[in-house]
Amino acid sequence: MTRNLKEILIPGALLPAQIFHHSFNRYLFFDIDICTSRELMHMVQKLVRAVFELDGTVEVYSASAYESLNLFSAADDWVQAITSCEKYLRNAGDYGGLILLDTRKQWALFQPRPVDMGIFAFNSQMEIEKFVSDICDYFFSCADIRNWISRKTDHDVSLVETVGYEVLNSLIKNYCA
Repeated sequence: MTRNLKEILIPGALLPAQIFHHSFNRYLFFDIDICTSRELMHMVQKLVRAVFELDGTVEVYSASAYESLNLFSAADDWVQAITSCEKYLRNAGDYGGLILLDTRKQWALFQPRPVDMGIFAFNSQMEIEKFVSDICDYFFSCADIRNWISRKTDHDVSLVETVGYEVLNSLIKNYCA
């Protein structure tokens, strides 16, 4: 594992357990494949731009081998940069997910496999919902999880049954305290 990943990720840890060595102050979760969803790639870039402007560099790693796949500017075309990584992984027979890491360690995105839940962690007090109105179409928050486990609606009950109370409760315990 490269130096930057060692400083951020706990080797072998998977969600809903704590996967980061240090805490970020905001966590958003997603269940869309970052490798193939152009919309999710655009949304992550939109969030990074809203919170951190166009400053910084992004490192992309294979989530299975922790291999460095790409390095690009926050101002670059993320769809092209991430799609090239996805193609490289598939050609190599690696069907795992991706890790995106801000080289200044202000944010990290981790999805171990395309079918697994992912996490976008970052340091900011900005109320990003005010700047990125469609964020709820791609991410769910700690507040969403708390609402779901209250099981006030049929939709909440269905989500808890599908995802699992233990998983959701572990996310709250590890990321939403």
